[in-house]
Amino acid sequence: LLASVVDLDYTFINGSSVLLTWIAPYTLDNVPITGYYIVNGSVNITTTYKSIILSATNPDPCVLNNASVSAINDVGIGSSNNINFYYETVPLITPPVSVVPVTDGRQISLNISINVSVLCKGEYPNSVTVIILNTCDNEIQDSSIIPQVNDQLMITGVITVPNNLNTFIVNVSLSNNGGEFLPTPSFGF
Repeated sequence: LLASVVDLDYTFINGSSVLLTWIAPYTLDNVPITGYYIVNGSVNITTTYKSIILSATNPDPCVLNNASVSAINDVGIGSSNNINFYYETVPLITPPVSVVPVTDGRQISLNISINVSVLCKGEYPNSVTVIILNTCDNEIQDSSIIPQVNDQLMITGVITVPNNLNTFIVNVSLSNNGGEFLPTPSFGF
């Protein structure tokens, strides 16, 4: 019996293409692997390479995709290894973003919330950048929030503001592997 491929993984190339990669399973010397059998939804593909690009002409960010890879040799097809992913696309409407300043003595923090409840999982941002500007539009700080969605379908994070700023502007930008989201309004404090 041929074992399954090892370390099956995916990398987004863009919102409609995914690179699948894997490592060949161990085989006996006299029964080498001759190829790989990939099932992507209703599409069956055979290749001799240890990677393949899967593309969708109209990717749906709401549909969980399931791909499986099996090694092939003269004995037959091995066990499959499966992986799931959502194609990532930019939503038509940028989700609501709120920025709330919290003062603790002289320390100012910004509580940032992004409501993703109206988005499909493939539309969630995977990059959140927060830029703090002074009133002359000079960049003071550029920070990132690691997007993690909580039970309320919110992405939240905290950014500390340099304590020499009394008045400042906050810009929040969102993106995923599908591209940049439409701009969010600036927040002035």
